[in-house]
Order: sequence, then C-alpha cells, then structure tokens
Amino acid sequence: DQGIANLKQETTYLPLSGDIIFGNDTEKWIEAAWALKARYALHLAKRSGNSAYTDALTYSDNGFKTNDGNMKYHYSSSSDNNANPLYLFNQDRTDIRMCMTLVDSLLNHQDPRLPMFCEPTTGDIEYNGEVIPEGSYWGSPVDEQFDAASMPGPGISSAGTPTPFITAAEVHFIRAEC
Repeated sequence: DQGIANLKQETTYLPLSGDIIFGNDTEKWIEAAWALKARYALHLAKRSGNSAYTDALTYSDNGFKTNDGNMKYHYSSSSDNNANPLYLFNQDRTDIRMCMTLVDSLLNHQDPRLPMFCEPTTGDIEYNGEVIPEGSYWGSPVDEQFDAASMPGPGISSAGTPTPFITAAEVHFIRAEC
C-alpha cells in the first residue's frame, strides 16, 4: 500500500526515468500494483476465506482493464544477451517439443492461437502406422519423445517474445473466480 501511495504523490525528487517496463508511466505502475495485490489476495483464499475474495475483487477494480496495461518485459531481439529465456533454452537444447494433449486441444477447438504456440512440423512423421505430413501441427505423446513433433511457436519462444508479469486477462480471470 505504501508503494502505491508513494507513486501517487507529487515529488520534488528526480522524475522516474529508465523504466524498462512501462516507460516512466506511473499510472500504469499503480494499476499493475493493484492487479498484483488482487493476485496475491486470491492466493490467500484458502487461508483467509471469503475476505480474500472480497479483497481480490476490490483490488482488481483498480487494476488495468485492457491489454494496454499488461506488465511485460520486452526483450531486444537483436541480441542473444537479452532474449526470451525459452528461446535461449531452445538454442541449447533442441529436444523441447509441444505436448500432444495441448496440440490436439488447439486443433479440435480450431483455436486461432495454434500457430503462435506451435511451429509446424518440418518433415513427415510416422506414428502408429499413420503418416503425419510435413507442415502439420503435431504434439509429442505423453511420456514419449518425438524429435519431429512441433516445437514451441513464435508467440511463446521467439527471441523477442515478451515475458508477462501480470496481464489484463489474468485480472479478468481473478474477477471471474471471485
């Protein structure tokens, strides 16, 4: 609460500068603080009971309502020294593949996020006598490793994919849970 109060105060100190998250926008920091308070209040629901839900709902009223407020760290895609961690991990390990459960769910629901979550396969795959053609989206079966299965897609593992700390979508889910 003190941090929010401090951000709301007029100050004679140096202005906020060098902010790599919100570009020196104190209003966005205040909204993010309220959104984070809502998250942490909800984490205490089993311990605090109904008051945690009430608190989370109250805090979320002051959090951001649109994606413009999403709190994300943006990487510089021009340097591997400052790139998305999953991207860097995949540069060292080439065995990370998407799970069949997720890929099948996205396919069955015709989810438009599929190409963001998964890369198409780069060659034909033979599995249980069936041939999955190159360019398909196919996940590795649970407890099996198929190197030809779809890799994580550009929406989650490109060099410049931002890492979200908290988003408007999460705030809306918090409100729905309350």
